[in-house]
Amino acid sequence: MKHLLIIAMLLTAFALQGEVISVIPETAQSTHESKDMGVMIITDAQCADSDAMLALLDKLSADYPDIVFIEFNLDTEGFEEAKRQVGALEEPMFIFYVGGGVQDEIRGVQTEDELRARLDALRVSWKEKLAARIGFKQTMDFTLNDLDGNEVTLSELEGLIILDFWATWCPPCRAEIPVLQQLLDEHGERGLVVVGVSAEDAQTVKDWVAEQRENGVAMDYYLLIDSERTVSEQYGIKSIPTTYFIAPNGDLLQKHSGFSPEMEPGFRATIEEHLPEGK
Repeated sequence: MKHLLIIAMLLTAFALQGEVISVIPETAQSTHESKDMGVMIITDAQCADSDAMLALLDKLSADYPDIVFIEFNLDTEGFEEAKRQVGALEEPMFIFYVGGGVQDEIRGVQTEDELRARLDALRVSWKEKLAARIGFKQTMDFTLNDLDGNEVTLSELEGLIILDFWATWCPPCRAEIPVLQQLLDEHGERGLVVVGVSAEDAQTVKDWVAEQRENGVAMDYYLLIDSERTVSEQYGIKSIPTTYFIAPNGDLLQKHSGFSPEMEPGFRATIEEHLPEGK
């Protein structure tokens, strides 16, 4: 992106000259995240529609308390060099940054839906970067209810975890189920854990699972309900099935989108490589 130097200047000056529209509560964790995930809107006196965009960001900040929203007006004293290099802004510039680097840069009036999509993507990128530092399982932790209403927390599960986002109506998901069940039957005693997450309601899943069992298809693994799609959005799920392999130490090993029978040997190879011989 051609304005990286200027963006770096603005980020450095953030604490002194940036007007913070909304900042997350000051805790040890939030302070760290506030420096690493945010969106800047850059304007000047000639910039059209800046007030409307600022108002929209102010509205969105309530729904994204973990993201810092900053306004930089290039007519502010101290930004003369940045103003000279950027030139007059006829429309607002938005900079999305994560983990100390710029993820996206856009110009012009944005709709609420467009900005929400970019902010959601920013969250996913930050979680991926954070996972590389402290472990995927801890970073992407969640608690959901199973079909009997019992709470299941990802970080409390031990062993090699296959985390599968699926739905009853999804053909490739249905094709993957017998493979997951077979892998569990073969390696469960060694510590393999399979977790299925569906965004459907519990009764729909429960009825479908019972019907499959009558047809000889078992699903003897964790089946969790994400009907409000909180976890699906946390993981940025765009298609199903999406299958994660999480190592016993919590690191992400693999992520697969979709399923075909040709993928099974790869699943088995991952299990053999990363699953201990004994629990």
